[in-house]
Amino acid sequence: NKFYKINGVLKKEPDVTGAGDNVICISSLAIFHNLDLEKIALYSNTSGEMSCDKIGTNPIDYNELITKLKNIWLQMRLNKIIRKLKLKFYETNKNISNIIGSYNLVGSLIVLLTIILNFGFNDILIKQQNIIIFIVSVFYLSTYLIRVAVNVNFWDFIKDNKILSFIILLISFDLLNFFLLEYFFKQNSTSRVLIFLIIQFYYFFDSLSSILKDNNNLNKKPISPPLLLILSFSSLIIFGTLLLMMPEVSSNGVSIGFKNALFTSVSAITVTGLTILETAIDFSFKGQVIILLLIQLGGINIIAFATFFALFSRKGLGIEQQKMISENFNTQNLLSGKSLLIKVFTFSIIIELIGILIILSNYNFNYN
Repeated sequence: NKFYKINGVLKKEPDVTGAGDNVICISSLAIFHNLDLEKIALYSNTSGEMSCDKIGTNPIDYNELITKLKNIWLQMRLNKIIRKLKLKFYETNKNISNIIGSYNLVGSLIVLLTIILNFGFNDILIKQQNIIIFIVSVFYLSTYLIRVAVNVNFWDFIKDNKILSFIILLISFDLLNFFLLEYFFKQNSTSRVLIFLIIQFYYFFDSLSSILKDNNNLNKKPISPPLLLILSFSSLIIFGTLLLMMPEVSSNGVSIGFKNALFTSVSAITVTGLTILETAIDFSFKGQVIILLLIQLGGINIIAFATFFALFSRKGLGIEQQKMISENFNTQNLLSGKSLLIKVFTFSIIIELIGILIILSNYNFNYN
């Protein structure tokens, strides 16, 4: 048995007078000429549609019917060709996603590194930063369009990737601003750089989670949660030390040195509150922001941050990732670990917002 799909047409206030007669007439004529069921249904359905557009029992013009059928048949053939091409590319869709994910990871790392270097070394690569952001943005947009093209149903793809689609919309707007010679905003504006920093973090964690889930070798030898916790904190301490060693982090524009940076990084990440340098005096605003981020990452746990980003990625979390969350938070099942992660973030944000309001309410803005 074969199933045929023929789209109906919505008519506002149709006049159905004579429509049934036309359907019977055209279908009888089609059956007499031994046409297949799809053409019989298409021709009779089209004749009924045309009858509804006329007032009373006016006949259908032969040439008008033929022209209408040719247009519909051409559209149907075109849709069939598109469906066949999409089905042909469906098998390679996963491989394309993996390849794109790897390049997205590299691109996000390059942009993040460039932004960090400019942040800590007084914009030494500001021109290169704009060029790199432009190239990576074009790549992100191109890969998104490729993934939409090879997807069987691109509307479902857009619905399933709402955050990614919104990010691509922001990137497209930024590219438009570039071609309009910075008509809407400046390329070096702080807000633009901050938005792109968030976008790169999204691409980084999204690509990394996809690569880890699709790597069979890693899945066969998973890292235990305790070891992963140690590795994550060690990596964060090293990364924080390197950031705090940059000249722009200190108030006098000179690097604070490896030992001071290491101690400050460990203290911030482990949330001990111990300092060998005055945070308000010896560090610039950039340095204070870095210390604040290290406290945030260390306090909530870098694993929680990574998995939180993965929750909103296009693939979500796999079984191994949910198991890791459950063991990390000492919960009984996979679903409770995932829900607890969201509760941890929600509760932390609420407490921090309350703290901000309390501090602001007692802050002396007139003090120099």
